[in-house]
Amino acid sequence: MLDRKAELRFTRLVLSRKPKCNEAFAHRRWLLEAVMKDENLQTRDIETLISEELHICQLSSDKSPNNYHSWNHRMWLVNTVKNIEKKFNLVSLYIKEYNFSEQWSSKHISDFSCFHYRQFCIRNIFTISNDNWKSCRSAIDVHLRKSFVHVLSLHFPKDVTVQASEEDLISYSEENLINLLLCYTTKNCDCVADHFLLCRKLEIFFHEMVLNSELLRFYKDHETLWYHRRFIVHEILSLMREHFGVVRLNGALVKNICRNCNRDDLNQKQAKIVRYDGNIIYSSVLFNVLISHEKGFIDERRNECDNYSDRHEKYLKFVEGLNNVM
Repeated sequence: MLDRKAELRFTRLVLSRKPKCNEAFAHRRWLLEAVMKDENLQTRDIETLISEELHICQLSSDKSPNNYHSWNHRMWLVNTVKNIEKKFNLVSLYIKEYNFSEQWSSKHISDFSCFHYRQFCIRNIFTISNDNWKSCRSAIDVHLRKSFVHVLSLHFPKDVTVQASEEDLISYSEENLINLLLCYTTKNCDCVADHFLLCRKLEIFFHEMVLNSELLRFYKDHETLWYHRRFIVHEILSLMREHFGVVRLNGALVKNICRNCNRDDLNQKQAKIVRYDGNIIYSSVLFNVLISHEKGFIDERRNECDNYSDRHEKYLKFVEGLNNVM
């Protein structure tokens, strides 16, 4: 009979010599799946397995840059833990990996496999329930609201109706802050808007934007950082479009039909959004803050002769469809 513990030790030895050996990672996944199916496995044993596996992934990534196999194995591990029907603090793991990926990516700025894992960690953070988030957000290594409102205060449109200090914005409730940034909109469905979750997503993405800006200022001409910035901008724009009930289809904005409330309309042809509705998005405070921030940063990096700044501007114009406002 196969000794699983011995096999795990053997594959660890292989990975210490060949950190990109995909066969060794695949064999470990097969072994771990069998181990985790054991009904007698205790929570402490699961925690030990996960800690050991994360450590092996870190060693492999450290020995071999851009190690897709180790980061892919790490993602598999986190996804597998979701399906374990045992008591396990999944929220704590999400927070831990979020903090770890931030530290690692700041030291390995050309490792896109790491940044892809960072994006995976960000999406996992969004799955944490609002109640759990209130109790665990202090474990994040930075004050997300402060980072968010600092960007807002620097790029508010020149309109006295939206002038507010950072202290005021920090004290705003999630609903009041979202109403300020995205204004009131009539939804196409009866679903209740989750302002707390939307505000949390924006705080995390703008914090990510700040981190990315700092790295690009310190490490010029690193394409991976610009690719990650594209992800951040795309996700922020997607949140705004979702809030206003529209999506981009073949380069045009169209009304989004809610799958929960309007099942009968799903088979009907979607019409292009009218110009007025498009202007609602473009005139929102958050959209203008984002555009002002990106314009200023592109000009700053262009003055520093960063060749990728022009590429980023073209991405915003022709991929995200912002050629009319850039």
